[in-house]
Amino acid sequence: MLAGSLSFVILIIFVHAGPLERHPALKAVNACPLFCAQDVLDQMCGSDGRTYDSMCEFHLAKCRNPRLQIAFSGQCPVPVQSRGIICTTPWCWPLDEPVCGSDRLTYKNQCELNNAMCDNESLKTEHQGPCNPATSQ
Repeated sequence: MLAGSLSFVILIIFVHAGPLERHPALKAVNACPLFCAQDVLDQMCGSDGRTYDSMCEFHLAKCRNPRLQIAFSGQCPVPVQSRGIICTTPWCWPLDEPVCGSDRLTYKNQCELNNAMCDNESLKTEHQGPCNPATSQ
């Protein structure tokens, strides 16, 4: 027999796949999920520009930032600045080192393509060299 009192700790973890606002038990206690189980990958772009891999991950972030909204389904575009591109370079050295952009246009050099990326954040480098002879920028 144990002398003294016994203490029991009960940990209840609630895993919920749907919107938290609709679950009455969570709404009543204003609770947020403690963690997210490995859900099926269902990416969404938040209004903060971050990609969330599941609705649960989005709700974890929404608990910290109640103004957070889902911008659209899928991955958020990677900002040009986080790709290391400087958007304040107004001109490029006149080097003839062709590079192919994801828009299937050939740019005179990487600097020219980087300048185009500043205007189109979804644009990226496909490969070094021309896309094809007829699409020079």
